[in-house]
Amino acid sequence: MNVLIIVNNINTGKAISRYLLFVSQISSDFITLKTLVQQGSKPFRNYKTIILETHDNIDVDYGIQFGRVFESYGAKITFFFLQNYFRFGYTIKDLPANCFYIPLQLKDFLHHINKSEFVEKAATELEQILFTNPLTSSHH
Repeated sequence: MNVLIIVNNINTGKAISRYLLFVSQISSDFITLKTLVQQGSKPFRNYKTIILETHDNIDVDYGIQFGRVFESYGAKITFFFLQNYFRFGYTIKDLPANCFYIPLQLKDFLHHINKSEFVEKAATELEQILFTNPLTSSHH
């Protein structure tokens, strides 16, 4: 199985790639979000497993946007993010099983990329958790 790792910092991609090779003997390729934005998703649609950082260096959610595209082509995505982007009312407990906030979930993230449980349409769910306020109802 060949995995595509898409990150902001190439050193992060190298570290994840080495981890996959050492722990699971899984080969991987890595690119930056900048490369993905420049080239689009078409050159990378043959990857069925993708590890994807959610935001670029200036906090644009390109990873989530492209994640939705890759999911539509049947790819299994593992999302991760390094900054606290949670909207009020949401916590780590609300994240889909294949989405990780690294400062608090590094161990879970590393365990996940070896066992790979995936939630379909996680990009849509993740977008709601990170970019919209939760729906509330009031009873009068």
